[in-house]
Amino acid sequence: STVGLLALLSVAMKWAVYDTLIRRLTVGADVSGLPVLNWQLAAGVAVAVTIVLCLWQMRYWDVSVGVALSPLGNVLAGLLVIWAGSFEVDRYFQTEAAAMLRNPDQMMHMAYSLWWAIWALVLLGAGFIWSRRELRYLAICILAVTLAKVFIVDMRGTQAIYRILSFIGLGLLLLGGAFVYTRAFRAKAD
Repeated sequence: STVGLLALLSVAMKWAVYDTLIRRLTVGADVSGLPVLNWQLAAGVAVAVTIVLCLWQMRYWDVSVGVALSPLGNVLAGLLVIWAGSFEVDRYFQTEAAAMLRNPDQMMHMAYSLWWAIWALVLLGAGFIWSRRELRYLAICILAVTLAKVFIVDMRGTQAIYRILSFIGLGLLLLGGAFVYTRAFRAKAD
């Protein structure tokens, strides 16, 4: 079971490094398939799901190894899915349809931010539902990176009034998120 897990982790690394990153840097974006409906995304999601299922099953075979590695596997699976989705955003913005947009580069950066924020919220919800601390921490880290990216990359070149409104909106979102996070823990403690 441990050998199978190591083989699965090597497949995950091969997919993440060679099949996506190196392939994109050397060959370019593969726009022959549809965004979201292609082998690259399917392979990444399949590897992520298999890692979670393998570690879940290992908890019954070898409790100490399964329990010890389960948080790491959940984080790795979460990172693989966000990685795969990010390449799908890239794939879409390399198509002819995206080239007709008014500002495709800025739209691509905004799409990355939107995808990352959505995935972080999914991870946060999953972390609350299944009481998985590592998923909640990963979600908070992804949200922090996303927020930094929004204000450093996505907001460059925007007018001052929009930046001010964005900061006000961000403050309200962070206050709302802190409120929900606190209520979830209070409800769990009661």
